Amino acid sequence: MLYLLSISPTAEPVDVLEALDFHNSPEGVRKTSGFCTNRRASEPDTAYRVGKQAQISAPTKQLFPGVFPEDFSLLTTLRPKAGLQSFLLSVYSEQGEQQLGVEVGRSPVFLYEDQSGKPAPEDYPLFRSLNLADGKWHRVAISVEKKTVTVIVDCKQKITKPLLRSDRASINTNECWAVHSAWLVSRPNPSRGSSGALAGHSRHYPVKCEAPNAPNSKSKR
Repeated sequence: MLYLLSISPTAEPVDVLEALDFHNSPEGVRKTSGFCTNRRASEPDTAYRVGKQAQISAPTKQLFPGVFPEDFSLLTTLRPKAGLQSFLLSVYSEQGEQQLGVEVGRSPVFLYEDQSGKPAPEDYPLFRSLNLADGKWHRVAISVEKKTVTVIVDCKQKITKPLLRSDRASINTNECWAVHSAWLVSRPNPSRGSSGALAGHSRHYPVKCEAPNAPNSKSKR
């Protein structure tokens, strides 16, 4: 699963895997078993392994035809290789500069650069107490709201860090969106909104495989 949601109640969530055509297994992407190979009263989860040779990208306008949301959430279920420190996804400017990125590993980093170049690289939120590169599956929800970014891992650990961006911060949509090497599992629509998305992440996609998915929450094929 890899979703990007706007906090706006009228905005539809963006299924990044679907937008990037993962279901057709582009070069370097292989379908495999997901978080739960057997889930009670539900279909097994499906995952996509993204290899180093994969070059998966799309114009940001394809995902967000209008304005990129100021406040948003990212929801994903992933299993990076043990010890890996690498970007899961990135948004690049027309000049090839990274303006948004999620780096997973022993100390995940949230990279964000608005129209004024804020925050400075030394002020990017760093989550030292989290380790996503332990070779295990993790459900991760990231919420950007006003001048904070919150990360919830496996519906248990919750950490909020300051995001020193400008007032009315924005990201240009004349850019490219890319997914890098990681393990991802594709799942259906979570709740809308920033805080609602974080709550829905745990409610609709239970961490334990013994728990069935919520109604209408079958894995995509």
